[in-house]
Amino acid sequence: GEGGGGGGGGTGRGDGGYKYWLVMDFEATCEKDDRTWPNEIIEFPAVLVDPTTRDVVDEFRSMVRPTERPTLTRFCTELTSITQDQVDGAPELKEVLQSFDAWLSSHGISEDGALSIWCGDWDLKTCLPRECERKALRGVVPPVLRQWCNIKFPFCDVMGSKKRRGMDGMLGALRIELVGHHHLGIDDSRNIAKIALALAARGGVKSVAATSHARDVSMYRKANGLVRAREQAAEAVPPQPLSPSHVPAPAPAPMSAPATTNPAA
Repeated sequence: GEGGGGGGGGTGRGDGGYKYWLVMDFEATCEKDDRTWPNEIIEFPAVLVDPTTRDVVDEFRSMVRPTERPTLTRFCTELTSITQDQVDGAPELKEVLQSFDAWLSSHGISEDGALSIWCGDWDLKTCLPRECERKALRGVVPPVLRQWCNIKFPFCDVMGSKKRRGMDGMLGALRIELVGHHHLGIDDSRNIAKIALALAARGGVKSVAATSHARDVSMYRKANGLVRAREQAAEAVPPQPLSPSHVPAPAPAPMSAPATTNPAA
């Protein structure tokens, strides 16, 4: 349950029982001082971390087009730095979830083998379930997200703190610089990954464990033995280098031009 210890399940290497950490942080539509606002996810990022090597293996990021209230509020853009033109041409949530599921499957972790890590419970306990319910999206969320770690609990345990802190407070206590824009999902995910790695260095990998699980599983797709078998077969093949961020690639250069590299930000 929420706030509990939890333990490492899944498969693969790593003292905590997980091959990977999947560090995530949604950004959603919002309005200042309006708790009735129907939050829709507008940024869907994930940072894949190998807790054994402490390396960032890959990143996924997609903007998401809101459909219930398509126009971003000024407050939302000021908070997140996400602009209207970034979401207008983006896919809707169902398509992003399918792309995310395929990306997870390419790493063999769409159903298990990874622990998702968040700075809080709101994203998976409230935001995503409510949006899926409003939009009648069932069986679309990868099963690997059925349990998660709210990093605030391992922070309190490892640091001996009675007070739960936000991301910036945890970074400060660990003397880690906040890099990027606070409340931009991909930057927050990268910073939360640093917090998790710092806590694991102090308290051991097992200190970063599941703290909550989904009570309503209707939005998750069912585990599929064929999917897992395919992923296990893929794990036997040496991984190919992947682009650091799954965003649309720039248009190819003319054939006569020399090849250039343009890594995603």
